[in-house]
Amino acid sequence: MSSVWSLPWRVGSYSREDALLNEAASTDRIRGVGLPKMINVMAVYLQHVSAKDKIYARGERITPRTMTQQLLEQYEEEDKSGQAAVAFGSVGRGYLGWIGDVNSEEELDPVYLALLGLPVVGG
Repeated sequence: MSSVWSLPWRVGSYSREDALLNEAASTDRIRGVGLPKMINVMAVYLQHVSAKDKIYARGERITPRTMTQQLLEQYEEEDKSGQAAVAFGSVGRGYLGWIGDVNSEEELDPVYLALLGLPVVGG
């Protein structure tokens, strides 16, 4: 994705995993809309996603403190952070989102709506 969108994101694993909501993500679109704290999704995960761009990440709870640590580590050769099932990053004057879900899981419907900036019903 770096040659087209200048992002270091790379395709990671393909598996069913629990992924935790990153409430410290840089986008305001996920705040206060009632997204699930955890999802269990069969997905193509992304690696090399910065902590601020991860919306749901496998096996980690991202807080402002862990995000600071990940930002410091982002210059290392190997990405030590969890892979992202859902990512949303700034590109130029817009955004690029990734939802790796391969089975159209209903629990992700509010995530699609939130990232599109649409009202989340019941949120």
